[in-house]
Amino acid sequence: MVIKKDGRREVFDRWKLKAGILKAVEKRPVSLEQVEALIDDVEKALFGASEHEVSTVSIGESVTKWPMSASLRFTANSRISMSS
Repeated sequence: MVIKKDGRREVFDRWKLKAGILKAVEKRPVSLEQVEALIDDVEKALFGASEHEVSTVSIGESVTKWPMSASLRFTANSRISMSS
């Protein structure tokens, strides 16, 4: 489960995360395999350690730890889209 900034909870949606990352890297030399690897790592880091609920902030922080130049842009975009 993902805890939104307003306290709502919703099921983690891998495709939503992927869409945000793809938007952030659309004009950058990042392969789909790199995006998939990033999402896999984020899921493992956040949900692999018996965590059942994570905040959207934690998801954004996990994305920015990845060595992709677009990660900061993703975080800025996610603050807008994930908060609604």
